[in-house]
Amino acid sequence: MTRRIYPIVFLTVVSLFLTNSCTNKNNAISVETAREYATDTIMVAETDSVIDDDVIQQMIDSIQSKEKITQQDIDFVKEHFIWDGDLAWCINMENKLKYDNLSIMRKKLYKNQKASKLAPLFAEEQKLFEKYKEACKNAFCTCQEVYLIGSGTGRSLFMSDIEDECCHQLMLADEDMLMQLCGEKPVVESHQKITPPMITKAYAIMIEVQNDCDNDNSEEAQKEYSRENKQNLLRKEQKAWNQWMAYRATMSEKIPAEARKYFENGTNNVMRHKLIQLKNQYANIGMIGNDVTLCTLPYDCSDKGLMEYSSFDHVWSIYEHHSGDPKWADWRRSLIYDE
Repeated sequence: MTRRIYPIVFLTVVSLFLTNSCTNKNNAISVETAREYATDTIMVAETDSVIDDDVIQQMIDSIQSKEKITQQDIDFVKEHFIWDGDLAWCINMENKLKYDNLSIMRKKLYKNQKASKLAPLFAEEQKLFEKYKEACKNAFCTCQEVYLIGSGTGRSLFMSDIEDECCHQLMLADEDMLMQLCGEKPVVESHQKITPPMITKAYAIMIEVQNDCDNDNSEEAQKEYSRENKQNLLRKEQKAWNQWMAYRATMSEKIPAEARKYFENGTNNVMRHKLIQLKNQYANIGMIGNDVTLCTLPYDCSDKGLMEYSSFDHVWSIYEHHSGDPKWADWRRSLIYDE
């Protein structure tokens, strides 16, 4: 999963920066390169040599007003966005497409009388996943103090990113297994076994390093973003995560034998993704600067790298003392300074 890096300073007026960066005429799109992404998408008269921002926005507005959004629509908006709200829209729509794809495969599966008995299993899992997702979003928004960010549109990027994280976890858990049951050929990604104690340890470290809000805000905000409240919300998230994973353990026995290995591999992959997320302590979600990128663990890391990476707060503390190191290209540089 590729993490989006937004080239802006954290807690600044996000929209102003992005709008200014996109109004540069060097970013104007040649009419020759414009393509019609759907029959009801606005096109520009070929007499113009370039498409200005107003016309681009009209095209984006037209796409966003459509009843049925395609990946092609999303790709167009992502490439030609005018403001960060458009990026948040892209992430949300991609999540919807992912959920729709899972739903389509489930419905296809249920048409098979032999497999229809799986419907209650997936329905219960979906309930537990939704409970976990809400707990994760609440913990994330509080620990990262998302609602204290000055830009409303900037906040939307954080919100869409955590939604994307959770959606991706459900895809990792179930997509390969559903594809196999539907007669499709999944592309399986296998990794080192991730155990519940690894997750528990990462949660414990993340809970311990939480801090009180240090901004000069109201008494209510200070309470909302206190260390204690952050820790409580992380514990609620952990409880919901454990319930989801515990159900999957019992669910595995009821999955048809030919698909069980895909189901169990999916469980391991979603646990791996969660472990990376926890070791990064949410620092890799939302708008992140280059300094943070140099200290976070990427989702495509090796299994060896995952085991070597301790936690974001640990790597960051080393980076703060050696940020001038010209050889610091990623988190692995911290290993030479580690005791």
